[in-house]
Amino acid sequence: MIASSEHGVTVRGVPMRSRTFVFGDNQQIATALYSDGSEPRRFLRVQYGCLFGTTFDSGDCDCAHQVRTSIRLIGEGGGVLIYFRDHEAFGLGIFEKAQILAREQVSTEAHRHAMDKLHRNPLRHSVISFVPEILATIETTDLVLLGNNKEKLSALRRSGIKIGSVKLLPPPTSDITPFAHDELAWKAAYSGKAAE
Repeated sequence: MIASSEHGVTVRGVPMRSRTFVFGDNQQIATALYSDGSEPRRFLRVQYGCLFGTTFDSGDCDCAHQVRTSIRLIGEGGGVLIYFRDHEAFGLGIFEKAQILAREQVSTEAHRHAMDKLHRNPLRHSVISFVPEILATIETTDLVLLGNNKEKLSALRRSGIKIGSVKLLPPPTSDITPFAHDELAWKAAYSGKAAE
């Protein structure tokens, strides 16, 4: 893994520090945004790539909401957000994501089939294995995971990351579409089944 030099950046009015990492055989990229160190860095958010949500602020998913909320919490209480840019659609890639989005517009059944395909992908949390090395460059303590993805939590713990607790992110309100509300309901049901 190769790490860039640390530099300052202001994100949504929050002054932060940042490093970018290149890793893996196919030269994937992750960026870590973290608090300036005046507070213990305890909050951790691991965010996978979502071009439409995080770049274009699309209301068809809750990714933008998750990132905005995490940055606010990290700014207030100290922590780090690790963004895996190239892990779009849980590693399937942006082209496959575009194909899935096109099929999802056909019917609710096609949408649920597409979501099932995404969540069956065995590589969905593969980039978690790089989190310990990224965190080794950033002083963190008593980590609190931001979000309620049980699979992501398990993958982090299997990688040796000590997560003391989980802080649920508040649900999005009116800034997402009915399509996204349906997806969130599907995710909640899927997460419940995965935990059984």
